[in-house]
Amino acid sequence: MADGVSGELVEAFANLSRTLFEGGDFDDLLEHLVGRATTAVEGCDFASVSMLGPGGRLTTPVATDPLVVEMDELQYATGEGPCVQATKAEAPAVYSPDLGSDERWPTFGPAAAGRGIGSLLSYKIAADSSLGALNLYGRRRQAFDDGGRDAAYLLAVFASVVLASTQARLQAAQLREALGSRDVIGQAKGILMERERVTADEAFDMLRRASQQLNRKLRDLAEDLASTGEEPPNLR
Repeated sequence: MADGVSGELVEAFANLSRTLFEGGDFDDLLEHLVGRATTAVEGCDFASVSMLGPGGRLTTPVATDPLVVEMDELQYATGEGPCVQATKAEAPAVYSPDLGSDERWPTFGPAAAGRGIGSLLSYKIAADSSLGALNLYGRRRQAFDDGGRDAAYLLAVFASVVLASTQARLQAAQLREALGSRDVIGQAKGILMERERVTADEAFDMLRRASQQLNRKLRDLAEDLASTGEEPPNLR
C-alpha cells in the first residue's frame, strides 16, 4: 500500500459506511460507491460495476456515465477487456494502462481508445456465490499510479462487504418470512384439527389441496383461515 490515505478516500468510506449501516439497498450503495470512486481515486474519470447474473450473463447495474455503460457492454459482447477478465481471473485486479495498444484486447482496446478511454482498471468483487467487478476508467493512458490502484482496491473490498451485507439481509428476511409462514400454517392446521377432528397431516393435506384447486398460495389460505375463521371453498 502507498503511504498515507487521502482525505477523499476517508470521506468516501465514512459516507459509504453510514449508508450501509442505515440499511441502504444494494443499488443505492453501489451508486454511492461509483460516484465516490471518481473523486477518491486519482486518475479515475468514470466508474461502473459489473455483476455476473444467471447463466453467466454480465450486466452493469450502476455507472457514472452512459459512455462506460457502452464500454462495459462492448466488453460483454466481445468477451474481451478487464471487466470480463476480472470476474474470471484468480488475480483480484486486471489493469490495462494503454487500451489502444493492449494486445490482450484486440477488438475492445482500440474501440475504447477511439472513444477517448486510455486506461481501465477492474477489481473483482465477490461474496458467496455472487461475483462482479468494480471498473475504473481513465481518459489518459497510464492513469492509475500505485496510490490510485491502492485506493481502488480498498473501494473494491468495500464493495464486497456491501454485497455480503445485502445478501445477509436478504437471507434474514427470507428466514423471517419462512418462520412467519410456518406459524400461520400451524395456526390454520390447529383450527382444522379442532373443527374437523383430523390429524395434523390430514389438516395440512386439506390446505394443500385447496391451495392447488384455488390456485392460491397455501400461506395466504392459511392466513385467511387463521385471521377470519372462515374456511376456504374446496377445502374438503
